[in-house]
Amino acid sequence: MKVKIKFKEELEIQDIFLDRLAQRKEQKERGLQKRIEHPFQGNKIWRFLFFVFAVFLILFGRTFQIQVIEGKKYSQLSTRNQFLVRSIESRRGIIYDRNLNQLVQNKDAYNLMCNPAELPVDENTKKQLIESLSILIDVPRDELTEKINQASESSILIKKNISYETLLCYRTQSQKWPGFFVERKIVRNYNEGASLAHILGYVSYTEQVGEAGLEKSYNETLQEQLGQIKIEKDAQGREISQEIISNPQPGHNLVLSLDLPLQEKIEQVLRQQIEEVGALVGNAVALDPRTGEVLAIVSIPSYNNNAFSQGISSKELKNIENNPQLSLFNQAISGVGYPTGSIIKPIIGIAALEEKVITPQTKIYCPEKICVANRYTGGEQCFRDWKFHGISDIYRAIAESINPFFYAIGGGYKEIKGLGAKKIKTWLERFGWGEKTGIDLPEEGKGVLPSLDGAWYLGDTYHLSIGQGPFAATPLQVAFAFSAIANGGTLYQPKIVKEITENLEEGTRIVEEKKPIVINHQVASQEVIQVLREGMRQAVANVQGSAHILNNLNVEVAAKTGTAQTGQEEYYHNWIVAFAPYQNPEIVLVLMIKDVPEQMVAVRGISRDILEWFFMDHYDKLDSLD
Repeated sequence: MKVKIKFKEELEIQDIFLDRLAQRKEQKERGLQKRIEHPFQGNKIWRFLFFVFAVFLILFGRTFQIQVIEGKKYSQLSTRNQFLVRSIESRRGIIYDRNLNQLVQNKDAYNLMCNPAELPVDENTKKQLIESLSILIDVPRDELTEKINQASESSILIKKNISYETLLCYRTQSQKWPGFFVERKIVRNYNEGASLAHILGYVSYTEQVGEAGLEKSYNETLQEQLGQIKIEKDAQGREISQEIISNPQPGHNLVLSLDLPLQEKIEQVLRQQIEEVGALVGNAVALDPRTGEVLAIVSIPSYNNNAFSQGISSKELKNIENNPQLSLFNQAISGVGYPTGSIIKPIIGIAALEEKVITPQTKIYCPEKICVANRYTGGEQCFRDWKFHGISDIYRAIAESINPFFYAIGGGYKEIKGLGAKKIKTWLERFGWGEKTGIDLPEEGKGVLPSLDGAWYLGDTYHLSIGQGPFAATPLQVAFAFSAIANGGTLYQPKIVKEITENLEEGTRIVEEKKPIVINHQVASQEVIQVLREGMRQAVANVQGSAHILNNLNVEVAAKTGTAQTGQEEYYHNWIVAFAPYQNPEIVLVLMIKDVPEQMVAVRGISRDILEWFFMDHYDKLDSLD
């Protein structure tokens, strides 16, 4: 077949087909070249860059919103979605007297707390929450808001010691107040109030006050070990689970040597006598001379230690400190002490016998006054007694408290050389004066002994020999020294804790037993001490004895009285120290009333009342219990 076209030559059909393929190829190559060589349009580039910038701006804005604007919100959400660890309270150790009378109790108290991080983020919701809570706990809304806004800790105290009714109301509707929770605290309740306040002390509900008394000195023993509980919460602050990390452990208990009925009896009669003579301050110490155990310590005025354990404001504390009818100061054991007056004479007598200044048979003429030459003026300086005594030995001098006898053996007179101030001070130190006794109570005082530096005159030695001048002892130091005289010479360290125990499921176990601690096995020879014991016995048995008022008891008593100058004209410190039974003493009793009018004898009568009760009514009750 042939196709005719308008060309000079005829073409075959295969040539036409091949020519068409060549044309298509050429067109395809030209089209590709056209696409490659044709430039992009400018608006397409700007659209692309704008898209990238918009994406970046969105991401940046979202990041700024999350981290800056809503950072607090997401921080709170993050905080909520974690494990919280809180403490589990346990019980502080109990304190008992020697007969296992419980002296302190643990009492539950509930504090309303707040964790600011768990409060609602929305301000209106938060405001409504605070409004309703302020009504429940009776705290002004503005005060509550300020406390929350100023919080710098994870958990803050909103109100301490909420009432039981408030607690019940809160717990039944606690979901209304997210971010708030109730914390159970265990506070101390002291049964005997002011009578034992200085002994037991307190452990304070508010940390800025601290501890006092046995609560302080045995804090590590009494201290409970807190447990820990791990609480898991979700992002909405809802509790998911709890896990106990460690169990709480109660503190150990203290069993004291204290005799609670004796403590109460002494406090009662001493307070009555203080009121009768118009004084403000009185102290008493009772020790067991066989062991050094404390049977009673009374210091008046006292205070209410429950006020401290359950929370006390700065204003309340200031009121206590400024009230003369109240005192945080245990004057029976603390401070510089007081001049003892004639209470010092048995120790001076022991020193004079041990230093061979006199013998038990030595007799000294004791006029109404002793006069010596004043080395500076050349004139006479006289030291008087309250009456003429005549010839006396050491027994009578102790019994009747004859001043000239002790002037002579202390400072010297005529043929009696005298001890001199240095030896007197040495023997007072030997009996524990001028130093702490080491009792297991805090804030013990050392008392004061003369330094003997600088000018010291014979008259100063005379005054020191009868318990006057620049020296002072605490009632505890006096009881400490006379316990050694009562028991024949052994100086025991005073202590008030007998045992440390712990409570177990099967009963009570003794953790530690406090053994008597001997400071000096023989502070002076038994023969010399016996001389002074007999002199103190005659002070009670003889009609002229200064403590004859104690002679009508059903036990034999030995005693020594003292009246010390105060620096206030016609006012004196009244002292008495007594021990009984004479042959085998079970108690050394020291009583002291400060600033008593001259004509009054304040402590002799109440010492009789206390000892009579101790050896009759009190012992009968204990025997009936046995």
